[in-house]
Amino acid sequence: MPSFLEVFAVVTGIATVALAARGHIANWPIGIVSSAVFLVVFLEAGLYADTLLQALYVVLGFYGWWAWLYDGPKRTELPVSFAPNRLRLACTMSSMNMACISGSANTTWSPSGIRDA
Repeated sequence: MPSFLEVFAVVTGIATVALAARGHIANWPIGIVSSAVFLVVFLEAGLYADTLLQALYVVLGFYGWWAWLYDGPKRTELPVSFAPNRLRLACTMSSMNMACISGSANTTWSPSGIRDA
């Protein structure tokens, strides 16, 4: 049976996606809360690579929230737009690198007994 924290994290995660799809700025603080709660859930389960990933999501959530509010022209709200292809490629490559690093770290140091997915 899922714990209250797990259910809360999933519900706030779904709310984040729904708000982001509508271009609503409230997706950032709710997403930060969701990631922080998942961080606690994964830490308690001994899933350290997932814990680090959630910590990254929290940090990126604060950056995204700030950028949306103050990184537009003349430090105004940034309009919703698509990322350039070079940035998409860089993010994809970074994600693949982090997956390899966190997978290796999980295999080496995790006491959870989960060695592959």
